[in-house]
Amino acid sequence: MKKLISFLAFFILIMVTGFFGYLYYINSKVENLEKELIKLMSVHTPLKFKIYDKKGDSLFIKVKYYDLENNEIANKNYKIKGKELAFDFYVFTHKSENYAFPYSIFTDQVAPKKGLNIAKDYNSNGFPQIFYFKNIEKKHFEFLLQKYEQILGKNLTFGNDFGNTLHDVKELKQFEINVVYKFIVHSKGGIEVLED
Repeated sequence: MKKLISFLAFFILIMVTGFFGYLYYINSKVENLEKELIKLMSVHTPLKFKIYDKKGDSLFIKVKYYDLENNEIANKNYKIKGKELAFDFYVFTHKSENYAFPYSIFTDQVAPKKGLNIAKDYNSNGFPQIFYFKNIEKKHFEFLLQKYEQILGKNLTFGNDFGNTLHDVKELKQFEINVVYKFIVHSKGGIEVLED
């Protein structure tokens, strides 16, 4: 009987040790993936665009989306009424890092609420592909999945989250036809648009 109890105690000890070892391994792996994500996000270009035509009161735009390793993941053409173009980003903070999701395109003639929803255009089975990198295991980035699900469902909440709009203004400087522009997102804050 003592041998059986000793064996059971030893077996339980091995199981508990194995379980905690597994948890430590998973947590280390997730921590390393998060560090890699943050490093790749420090300066990120999720999209580039150009206005390839202006006809009447409409703008014709080509947008290309990129992952964290600068691989093109999608390109789309859009038509929208207006003369002054604006891109809206939805930004949320997680562990002091800012995650910027390109959200919509609107103009001086199309209100933000009625703008073109572009968040769905970089969707990969519910994951925002602009945050993809080679070693990623998507299941470990639940916070990105949950926030993206809210964005796709247009269920935007603004506690610590905020919007960031970048646009051209007729009186200052407008985006020119057939010039490629890129959005540079800084994970510590700020989004800027530059000529590519």
